[in-house]
Amino acid sequence: MDMSVTEKAPMVAVHYEDGATFSTLEIPPKEAVALLDSGEGVIVDVRLAEELEFFAQAPGAIALPLGVIQSLAGASVDPAYNDDVSAMSPQDLARLNAMLIQHAFRNTTLLVLCRSGNRSLAAVNLLRSLGYYMCYSVAGGILEWEAQGLPLINLSD
Repeated sequence: MDMSVTEKAPMVAVHYEDGATFSTLEIPPKEAVALLDSGEGVIVDVRLAEELEFFAQAPGAIALPLGVIQSLAGASVDPAYNDDVSAMSPQDLARLNAMLIQHAFRNTTLLVLCRSGNRSLAAVNLLRSLGYYMCYSVAGGILEWEAQGLPLINLSD
């Protein structure tokens, strides 16, 4: 990753029970797009399924609601996501769990996006606890993405 990205992004220390400490970076939306364009990153959208239906998304984003990440990480699921988790078939949850255990995307930069940047930070912390250390929250979420005039798609069209 380009050092200019890390120099501009605020650092937050994340401490794990095993004593390891890693840095969670918030990456500005324009720099996230540069990583996407270079093929170095994948957008993971952690918003509610209903948000994805009615509001714009970043092109190519993988929908993985925060509640599903919480469930797979063994964390308590935010009640707002209960419907998203229960809507997933046991087979799909098992497949996602297997992907995480097998470390799919382990060597890919995950750019985590939500509405405003808060849930994406929570998702980054959970993904880091699962061993995905190359993940970053997109600062300001989809609201900032849109404010900067970056490409969006609307699935309801």
